Amino acid sequence: MKDVTLQKLIKVVGEGFLREFFGKEKTLKQLRAEARLRGFNDISKLKKAQLKILLSKPQDLDQLIKRNLLVKAKKLGIKNATKLKKTQLINEIDDKVLKFVEEKQSSFKGFTNQFTLEPSSNVTFDPESFLTAVKRKALAKIQTQTKVKIILRANIEKTNLKTGQSLVGEHQFRSKNEIVLESTNKNELWSLLAEQVLEDLAKFEMNGSGLAFHSVVALDFHTIGYEPLNGSSWVPLPKFLASKKALINMKNTDNQCFKWCITRALNPAKREIEKKNRSDHKTLEKTSRVSQF
Repeated sequence: MKDVTLQKLIKVVGEGFLREFFGKEKTLKQLRAEARLRGFNDISKLKKAQLKILLSKPQDLDQLIKRNLLVKAKKLGIKNATKLKKTQLINEIDDKVLKFVEEKQSSFKGFTNQFTLEPSSNVTFDPESFLTAVKRKALAKIQTQTKVKIILRANIEKTNLKTGQSLVGEHQFRSKNEIVLESTNKNELWSLLAEQVLEDLAKFEMNGSGLAFHSVVALDFHTIGYEPLNGSSWVPLPKFLASKKALINMKNTDNQCFKWCITRALNPAKREIEKKNRSDHKTLEKTSRVSQF
């Protein structure tokens, strides 16, 4: 760290980190007061370390009490904020800090969509607080029977410790594809997607000397229709399989081919082995009772 000035150090580790590291530590009473001001409840039994963790996380606007929302609205220049209901106030704040761009892509017969959320020019975010800020708008676009993926585009600053010179370039940090079903908890889904993106960013910063987050560019939100494989009705076997005389292809008019194949295995037949008979229905009824029991 020879000849490293404070200005160079700030570029590498960030001003926020230095303030937190060298700043005066807050008392338990001060932490509780800040937590109450931010709308947290049931904090009287929390220890100092637990309060620090609670306050270090970006807070969703839905969790804030209206008084705190009004403070944010005033800073953003929102007029007549006191006359708005909480949900209206949250929407007004979102519109001030985020720009929403919708781009529809028609590959696979319009099966895929991309939505882009950008921070407004007068607002700055760190990655975690930005992912918290866009959560509500992004979740509103999620539909069931889809696969979703998010990509955080961010400017990364690389500082040469010897010369102090910095270069800023855009990089992408991705989540995995996650499936959304009727039973999917969307809040848990978003937490998983955000965690994957932040982990990708952390790995990137750790792999290079002098690399540090600079600013958020945008979040791309990709969705694609998801159609799970379903059972189907009877279809003839291809000739090269039928000629082997080793496969039984049960003939049926419903969408339960697999069930009838299992029934034939439990109830072998000597003739017309691919056709259902009374004995097959009795076998199926017995196995159904056993499975219910």
